[in-house]
Amino acid sequence: MGCTIGAVYREDGDVFLFKNLDQIGHSTYHPPEIRQGKRFKYVHLSSCRDPNGIGVWAGVNAAGVAVLGADGNTITNFTGRGWSSLNDTLECYQSILETSGSLYEGLDLIIRFYQAHRVGGNGDLVIIADRNDAVVIEYATDRWGLMFRNGAPYLIRSNFFLALSGVRPAPEENSLYLSCALRYQTGMTHLSRTAGNTTLDDVMALLRNHDHGPSAMSICRHGGKGEYLTECSFIAHLGPKHIDSYTVINGYPCESSYRKLTLDYSAELI
Repeated sequence: MGCTIGAVYREDGDVFLFKNLDQIGHSTYHPPEIRQGKRFKYVHLSSCRDPNGIGVWAGVNAAGVAVLGADGNTITNFTGRGWSSLNDTLECYQSILETSGSLYEGLDLIIRFYQAHRVGGNGDLVIIADRNDAVVIEYATDRWGLMFRNGAPYLIRSNFFLALSGVRPAPEENSLYLSCALRYQTGMTHLSRTAGNTTLDDVMALLRNHDHGPSAMSICRHGGKGEYLTECSFIAHLGPKHIDSYTVINGYPCESSYRKLTLDYSAELI
């Protein structure tokens, strides 16, 4: 997956968390549903052909904890025997949603899981967030870069490492890395204009954005043959009493309406 992910913290305390899921070629994804996890209810966005299979591509739970993954695209590429697959990574995301009551519980879980399962490939880039804070996790096989929000009104990534920039290919090497740089630049430019006053409409507009496109270079990606295109889009709005999730499944967000699901905050955490 080559995705755009982000988090916005409004001045009034509301939070928006978002992801565009990008793939090469078309896949079929299942509609979102609210499921009961081991500890919390959560919005389940299945990553499997079998809707009862294990693994999600994003989501938010009743504690207000969200996980948004984007893949790392590092120079290193560990594959083969002894290294974990993407399916294990997506299973870890689901475990975070089912069990984590805070960003810090999710962060501890993902570090333990990735070290124990030897996640390989091109590493991973994940945002874990809750109502109070967010952290960007850059992982490149036994190397970790953590960047907390530290009071900033927004975070955004597009497969583009900052803390571990030394394992990130240069944008000019090929179109994949150029796209990462351009989408990151677009997101930073647009969020800097709205910052702590960003609205749901602003987030939707960003996920539908066609700067440098519509093509594999834009946030809403309409790639050609063998290029990335946007298959799904997800937004979580953490309000004062409810968590609203908005999704587009199996379509471009620029051509689709978002479907809304509402999740009550867990009583044990209020």
